[in-house]
Amino acid sequence: MGVCETRAVCSGTDNVCANDDACESGQTCGLFCKDDTTLSCTQDTCIGNSTAGRCKRLGRHPFSTGGAVDVESDPILTGDSFVLASTTDGKICARRIDGSVPNGHCARICSSDDDCDGVPCLVADGHCDESGATCTPDSCVGDDRCCTSDDSSCSVTGACIDNPSQACISDTCDDGEICLTPWADGCVDLGEDVGETTTSPPVMDGIGNVFVATEKGLAKIE
Repeated sequence: MGVCETRAVCSGTDNVCANDDACESGQTCGLFCKDDTTLSCTQDTCIGNSTAGRCKRLGRHPFSTGGAVDVESDPILTGDSFVLASTTDGKICARRIDGSVPNGHCARICSSDDDCDGVPCLVADGHCDESGATCTPDSCVGDDRCCTSDDSSCSVTGACIDNPSQACISDTCDDGEICLTPWADGCVDLGEDVGETTTSPPVMDGIGNVFVATEKGLAKIE
């Protein structure tokens, strides 16, 4: 039967990918039958083909890299395809099905103030104290990162380094910059000053700000 598996690959190979740029010339990134990776498919199109096998597709991602969370509100799908939910311990979680989290901003990587052109270097965090261009964070979870074609430390381009079976996208900052976001592990702890109990489901506006009502009022996560 045409049961789906959990990854996308380059046509004719078992190389996981996030888009066509992660594949060799002449290959495309997509869903292909397990035993005939030149045959593109949807969930049902491998049915009845004794040689095609199962259809492959993108996998699942945890809400938080810090461990399982106890979701309190009904999950909401935003216009940007984020799934938003609140938890019983006062956190708001957001993640897309491809593993990515809401946008952040770029900051230069630094080791001292000399690297930051007049703004402080947050040495412990490894970046300048600045808010640069809006960026899409790396879609790999936690401290893992996406392997790019110019990265000699990894071998599967378009896949997470620590989890090479997982297709990914790298952040959109320039070389020498890092994409900063409060959503790094998928969830944000509101804290007791803002409110530890949510009284409404979270919502996201068109530019990525998240709003939620708590016992202390309306909270905003930028």
